[in-house]
Amino acid sequence: MTTLEPLAFPPPAATSRLTYDTVQREWQCTLERLRELCEVLEAPEHVSRSGYARLFIRRHEGLELEAVERILFDNLLLAIHTRTEDGHKLYFGGEWLWQWRKAVPYRAEKVGHINRLVPWQPQHQWTYRFNLVEAEM
Repeated sequence: MTTLEPLAFPPPAATSRLTYDTVQREWQCTLERLRELCEVLEAPEHVSRSGYARLFIRRHEGLELEAVERILFDNLLLAIHTRTEDGHKLYFGGEWLWQWRKAVPYRAEKVGHINRLVPWQPQHQWTYRFNLVEAEM
């Protein structure tokens, strides 16, 4: 199996909408890196122009969550919005981007109390936020 290299980040002036193949190549690279690190339970093989990006991985003792997050946020054509923990699964939800985003720091904020009255409700959830710094004019 050949390993795909991520595409080089273009200059900031490149704001045109990217091709499907470009976004797909970045996703394939991300998926390969994730599969080397952890067990991917469910992930789309192809990006969707109208759908959300979703990913399920197996949660276990010793899982390097920071490394998983780093791989996901290294993909500058992917915006991860949430992480949900449910038993032995981690679910990441977001969207594919059709323009390059800037690589910026992010943080995870825990969502408030989750109602556990129904057994299939998730145990914990986080929202990802990008740390944006306002530039001086």
